[in-house]
Amino acid sequence: MTPLLWDIFQLSEKLKRRPMDFWPSSDVEETLRRLTTAIEPILGSLQTSYRDSELYRSLASAQGALSPDPTQQKILLESLIRFLHFYALAFPKEADQILLRKIQKRLEEARRTVSEHVAGLAAIANRKRDLTQGEQKQKDTETIERVGIFYILELTVYLLSLFPGLSEQDRLDALYKGIKTENGNMPSYAQSKDGFRRDLCYNILEDGLRTRLLEAFFVFEEAFDRREAPAVFEAFKTWNLELLRAFKDTGVSLFKTKILSSSFGQEIPMDELIKRVESIPLA
Repeated sequence: MTPLLWDIFQLSEKLKRRPMDFWPSSDVEETLRRLTTAIEPILGSLQTSYRDSELYRSLASAQGALSPDPTQQKILLESLIRFLHFYALAFPKEADQILLRKIQKRLEEARRTVSEHVAGLAAIANRKRDLTQGEQKQKDTETIERVGIFYILELTVYLLSLFPGLSEQDRLDALYKGIKTENGNMPSYAQSKDGFRRDLCYNILEDGLRTRLLEAFFVFEEAFDRREAPAVFEAFKTWNLELLRAFKDTGVSLFKTKILSSSFGQEIPMDELIKRVESIPLA
């Protein structure tokens, strides 16, 4: 694998998990530096015979989009996808077609993650223009109650509360396949995770809260994608607690339940619920 292809592959692996906005600044700087170093000599070598080709233009576009700005991240990924397509056509014998397809698949996954982020931020900016600060706070409270609590945590805290009575395999099945409970068939987190993240985080207008929630999702999803027990169980518990604490910090003091009522009561103070979730044993 050439240095450029390796750097593109590494970029796609990182961006499919989270946009650069959520990387350590040192990782962003190192990634952009490596890509700049790898792209420059290849652009130079293409100038003579391919100056007017899509191959050259797509790589030049990628070079121009080397920035942590979310919109530029999207352009970078789109440009690299085009570059690999034209590279495979221009050098059919020299190019490792199987490797290129693998990298292209990762780039497409990364583009979906970044595109969702860019679209979400744009929609939020549009909504905020028509709302006062007080109205924005009220909208966030409504989103927390409707989506964060009733749509997400009602299910995930209930699922977590079942873990002490489940075997390791049953816990994994609950997270990745779904589980039958006394309250009915529970969908898996795998089925719901993209909707959970999108419907909650990209409807939160306050920047700090949205960033905190997205970070919690991205951290958990890295553990979730590895499918390693017991680490994924601990990560699931931590994620539930982080959402509960974030909501409490916005001023939500009472957790009203339906599914959880058999175990926690129909209304439970957030402080008490957090303590009870903290005490759920996973060993």
